[in-house]
Amino acid sequence: MLEQGVSLTTDLFEVTTSGENFINPRCFGEDFSAWLRARLIAAGIETSEPIQEDWGWVLLVKQRGRTFSVSLGVMEESIGVVPAEWRVGLAYEKVVNGIRGWLRPAPTDLFRSLFGQLCAILSSEPRFRVSDIEGMGGASGL
Repeated sequence: MLEQGVSLTTDLFEVTTSGENFINPRCFGEDFSAWLRARLIAAGIETSEPIQEDWGWVLLVKQRGRTFSVSLGVMEESIGVVPAEWRVGLAYEKVVNGIRGWLRPAPTDLFRSLFGQLCAILSSEPRFRVSDIEGMGGASGL
């Protein structure tokens, strides 16, 4: 698995009132995922509709025949606090079925490029304070 993440603080998105459609009360990020999706699409990146998870939201991103996931969620201790701390992650996992998927090399360069684009989008918003960029783990393991 390839994975990198960014921690940021912002007051732009809802973290105090749970939505009626939330799987559980901590599924904040619907508005953040819509915001990010619009910017990814504007950058020419094919992006799915937001998918709700029990911890936050996911966008599936397609690049050159590969699918990556962009996850985002508010940090537990930031629920109800404005500004709130969020984590945005990018991940790539090999498909579990099919020999071809296991034999294809990991798209490390493509992953790094996509992560760079994601960081550029997040860094361009003046109301975001990026506090940490996590390193890429597992690159050699794919």
